[in-house]
Amino acid sequence: MVYSALSSSSVTSQFTRRKKIHINSSADGELVNYQVELTISYEPGMQTDFDDIRFSETDGSHISYWIESKTDSSTATVWINTDVPSSGGKDVYMYYGSSGLTAGTSGASVFGLFDCFDNGTLVDDGIVSDFGSWYNNRASDIVGNYAYVTETNGLHVVDISTITSPSVVGYVALGTQTLDVEVDGNYAYVSVLISNKLSVVDISTPASPSETGSVTDATKLNQVHGIAKVGDYVYCCAYASGGSTGHFTIVDVSTPSTPTIRGCVVNDTNNYIKGSHDVQVIGDYAYLIASDHHVDTDGRLTIINVADKDSPYVVSSITGSEFHRSADIQIKGDYAFFGQWGYPHSDPEHRYFRVVDISDVDNPVLVGGLAGYNMYIGYIYGDLVYCADSRFDTITVIDISNPLLPTFVKQYIIPGSTAVLHVSLTDNGSYGVIARYNSAGADKFYIIDTSITPTADWTTIQSETGDTVSATTNKLVMTKGSTSGYLQVETETLKHPLKQYFEFMVEYSTGKRCNMILNGDNSNPLSGAIYLAFDTSGVRYYDTTMHTICTMDVDTEYKISVVPDVSTDTFDIYVYKDGVEVSYSGAHTGLDFRNNATYINKCVPNMYTATNDAGIFDCFRTRKYTANEPTTSIGTEQHQRRIPVFM
Repeated sequence: MVYSALSSSSVTSQFTRRKKIHINSSADGELVNYQVELTISYEPGMQTDFDDIRFSETDGSHISYWIESKTDSSTATVWINTDVPSSGGKDVYMYYGSSGLTAGTSGASVFGLFDCFDNGTLVDDGIVSDFGSWYNNRASDIVGNYAYVTETNGLHVVDISTITSPSVVGYVALGTQTLDVEVDGNYAYVSVLISNKLSVVDISTPASPSETGSVTDATKLNQVHGIAKVGDYVYCCAYASGGSTGHFTIVDVSTPSTPTIRGCVVNDTNNYIKGSHDVQVIGDYAYLIASDHHVDTDGRLTIINVADKDSPYVVSSITGSEFHRSADIQIKGDYAFFGQWGYPHSDPEHRYFRVVDISDVDNPVLVGGLAGYNMYIGYIYGDLVYCADSRFDTITVIDISNPLLPTFVKQYIIPGSTAVLHVSLTDNGSYGVIARYNSAGADKFYIIDTSITPTADWTTIQSETGDTVSATTNKLVMTKGSTSGYLQVETETLKHPLKQYFEFMVEYSTGKRCNMILNGDNSNPLSGAIYLAFDTSGVRYYDTTMHTICTMDVDTEYKISVVPDVSTDTFDIYVYKDGVEVSYSGAHTGLDFRNNATYINKCVPNMYTATNDAGIFDCFRTRKYTANEPTTSIGTEQHQRRIPVFM
């Protein structure tokens, strides 16, 4: 698929025709990144298999599309992803008329979750390797062939020259609970939270790192958190006990063996520094996120003039509920990016990726954001921000090429059971090192390949002999085997607020039964879950008893659409056979959707009946939902002499 726009200077007569398609507005208002369904009829000059169709906005920019089904030389069901205004509708163009063009269809570019198993594998999670078996994993910095990672009470040096088999080559103990690390030249600068200390570590010999110097201060470095090393200075955020106060402290490290405290900004009644958490320094200004991230108050972004290292002072500060429970900060150009744990914390829909315009240091302005992500802003590479999501154990990648409209790119699921706190990238951006926190011990760091877009957020829960993706049909084949448990595969963090459709294809074999559980508990799958069963009794759902929706033919594929609505605590089920609706069963009540009320966060296809070849699943996807779907109309054909090319 081509990402270049139709307005490219590359112009030929390859496309000979186009049609204007009008999308009517929905009565439900503006729709953003919405999946719009089109029925495309075959036209003379079009490839019989529809491989040459492409779509664009009126300004020439490319529109992602996916062909769900087609009958050659007849019709095709196509989905496009576009914005629809609240009134007046909009026009888009469909291009065709090219005998040599191959298909550019991409479901992953159209839908939230999408996996049709077309690559013949169950998992392509992007994880290359892992290392360590520690606890309190916190942060990392990468320089050349080495990753410098903090955990528990020290700093590890890891050789990542062979990315598939990293090895720990050095370690130095530094105190109680090392936290942040920044590497510059032959030294690593490490914050040690409980010890109230900034350590300077000589890493010139990676196998033998040693603490060259340190400075400790129970007030000015009280529970020191985030640090920024610029020139001869390290700028430190002293969170203070419980975030009740806070300090911003400048440490002179020009002589590594004897770092010394210079200037300090102390929190006052304005609470500009309260809960000092993370900082970035650009020129004469420090940009500080201050937040007691354990409560829903006092979050803010504070800008500090640091031109005089002995007398830093607050220039401006911006606060509001958008800053409560804020976390790490990164700067690019005129914008600051930070993450918000959630306000209120109990509502997962109020986690945000935030954007602040800092072009005027006297008047910073909140200008944008992206809802639904619990972020530690770890690393910016080009126009991409790599963020650690501590609630759902993921690395989320966000495009900030337009800072006013950040967009979701992709997401990596990190194995384990506790919080993902940090990500850093290699110098060329090819790999990322992820810190996964576990206060109980035996957790790891993970390395991801940033060139990979994960095929889906799948994580194996219980491996069963025979669970595979068919190389012939590219479908997920589930088997029960002889194991007593029946949870097979789980996908977490679909990350799209309800209402939304969750859709998949399913079929069953004679005498067997397969199931789908959404939002179930691993230890008690039916508790607060949407539970569906597929077998000789038909499509059924379970609350306290089984209810039949419709019959099913054996070895026949059906499409199932589930539309939960947490506002009314109900869900609707739609069943389709060969693209035709077979049955609708609506308003099933009594579900609490567990503690993930704003998301489908678990999808568990599984087997129930022992013996093999029991259930086949295909084409999992999520798409946004509105009660009044936008309607479309396709105009007349327009013959073109010269139309730009994109593939």
